Amino acid sequence: MFARDFCCSCSFPWTWEENKRFELYLAKFPDDTPDRWHTMASFMQGRTPLELKLWYEKLLLDVAEIESGRVEPPWPQRESNEEDDVLVEEASPTSSTGAKSEPERKKGVPWTEEEH
Repeated sequence: MFARDFCCSCSFPWTWEENKRFELYLAKFPDDTPDRWHTMASFMQGRTPLELKLWYEKLLLDVAEIESGRVEPPWPQRESNEEDDVLVEEASPTSSTGAKSEPERKKGVPWTEEEH
């Protein structure tokens, strides 16, 4: 079971938005941040420092399980195929000649002498 699904000490299930905010705060407050979990909890209403710390530990376990190959990642795995390659080519910022296309410039009103 993945940490994103369940946390035995959590008062209520984690939402997708909470997970995203948690990830952002992990990046903003690295391991060496003093009182890391208290600081993060002050930004995550409804979550205690202990909940955040336990959630982090469960996420580390999830990552270890995925990296070891014992557990499949929670997202669908896809093989590259021709359809994907076409989509990448269509999204590419190059023209059919291979040269990068210039972004269209906005036409503005020239400045007056007073504005210079």
